[in-house]
Amino acid sequence: MAKLDTKTRQEIEKNIFSASHLAIKDWDRYPWHRHGKQITTGWPNSSQALSIEVFGTLKALQNQLARDAVMNALVVELGMESDHDWAIDLEWMDNRNRLNEPRRTQVDVKAQGQKNLILMECKFTEQDGGTCSQVKPFRKGVGKGKRQCDGAYRVQINSVNGQMGSCALTVKGIRYWDLIPEVFNFDRHQEYEECPFKGGWFQWMRNLVLCQELARQGLQPKVAIVYVDSPSMPFKRKMVGGELDKFLWTLKNKALLNTLSYQRILELGAEALSTFETERRVWEALGLHVHNKIKLVESRE
Repeated sequence: MAKLDTKTRQEIEKNIFSASHLAIKDWDRYPWHRHGKQITTGWPNSSQALSIEVFGTLKALQNQLARDAVMNALVVELGMESDHDWAIDLEWMDNRNRLNEPRRTQVDVKAQGQKNLILMECKFTEQDGGTCSQVKPFRKGVGKGKRQCDGAYRVQINSVNGQMGSCALTVKGIRYWDLIPEVFNFDRHQEYEECPFKGGWFQWMRNLVLCQELARQGLQPKVAIVYVDSPSMPFKRKMVGGELDKFLWTLKNKALLNTLSYQRILELGAEALSTFETERRVWEALGLHVHNKIKLVESRE
């Protein structure tokens, strides 16, 4: 991995709240978000930067009791029981690769206590979750213009590799549809003229089945979508439009997925840290920084 050049590092350092810098152990090897080859974490509207500064600041708190206080305020808001010894991981990937993915799902934030597990997907100005690659035509190579799936969940032939199956990913050994029936009201043996996960639901599904699989260790699972509560932001508009409610109705346990705004997180954290003077001052400065950043990005949307 190429060393982070000085200019790019300075842009990132300037863009993310200073207290969160301690959460990044190796700046050269950190999995920065990119647009093409360009690292975008230095951009004001970077969802990765916003995630790092809030949850990186939480991760960097030296006082475990203070970190537990903030996390417990969040989990109560999410309908879970208080816990202790919370650990925060940023851009986390499953070393055991339980989903058998060639490119493992990269979770924005993983928070784990002694009893609870939360996987968080963090959004800022994004329109939706990530979509399935199999329905997209190849841009180059011998398969240029061809798609590996026609967008339906039914037995079909992959036009690129000639393999047959209801899901091109299942044929490749990826375990999504092995686990989907445990989490969703979908039957892997039934046909669907439109695969429910060909679009933005694909990313939510990956997080949910991964969380369910990780929780087999005896943990209480939760997936949280963290968003900016602003009518200027596409994800907020999607929530108001009912798209998320439609997705929730596909879940066997609707409580497995929650949403939580950055603004509410900052508010809950400030309340939780009221008796931790040093950490409270850091958190209040973080809140001001995030507020100003959101206002800046809103003015450009």
